[in-house]
Amino acid sequence: MARSGHECKATEITQERGQRWASEHPNLSWGISDGIHLDRFEPEGWYDVVISNQVVEHMHPDDLLAHLRGVSLILREGGIYMFATPHAYVGPTDVSRIFKRDTTMDMHLKEYTYSEMKGYLKRAGFKDIYAVLRLPAKYHKVTDNALGPKLRLYPKTSA
Repeated sequence: MARSGHECKATEITQERGQRWASEHPNLSWGISDGIHLDRFEPEGWYDVVISNQVVEHMHPDDLLAHLRGVSLILREGGIYMFATPHAYVGPTDVSRIFKRDTTMDMHLKEYTYSEMKGYLKRAGFKDIYAVLRLPAKYHKVTDNALGPKLRLYPKTSA
């Protein structure tokens, strides 16, 4: 996004992880936070979009609501929070799978269902909540790819 000209700020709980990226991209700044209480590190109502990818499953479940409330506070009115996290029914998706466990036991403290996440998001103040269906890899052969010709979420349109 920074390469496309958008002003971006990335945060991490350690200083070392992302500083090199910020020095390579003039539209990218780097910050440190605790990962949970973003509103203590960023100005209220400042951001149009907040994105987290593969983050919430690493948080203690007791911290999830505080994280989501912090995100809600730093977003401007009408702002968007986009996040990706493994679905509980597909997992475990951490190394627990290697040890043939049915539940997470390592780096993922909790993998959530859509219903659980929706409940947390509503309690944090989010109103319009949408999910994107991503089929597990075991269904790719049935559908020829992730969505496949047999399961299409969006109708084809002609130019």
